[in-house]
Amino acid sequence: MTARDTLRQAIISSLESAQGPVSFRDLSVELGVSEKDLPAHMEHVAKTLRSQGRRLIIIPASCRACGHEFGKRTRMTRPSRCPMCKSERIEPQLFTLGDHQ
Repeated sequence: MTARDTLRQAIISSLESAQGPVSFRDLSVELGVSEKDLPAHMEHVAKTLRSQGRRLIIIPASCRACGHEFGKRTRMTRPSRCPMCKSERIEPQLFTLGDHQ
């Protein structure tokens, strides 16, 4: 992240340069910001990308214990536990960029 970039611009740049899907943890480490701050920014990043004719692809979180996928979840935050087996071992959602809507 350069001094002139806003955090949201830095997130988009990071997604553009990533070799594959990234998690909030990956972005947090790369950008030097708290993981807890990223979900609110990602919603705005998605809107910005839509206005540019691109899209944010979200690979849903999944339960490590039973494999349940949180496909219909609209919130950017990580689920706390699985509704099926109640396990708290949740694989985080991943983000990547798509070209056009």
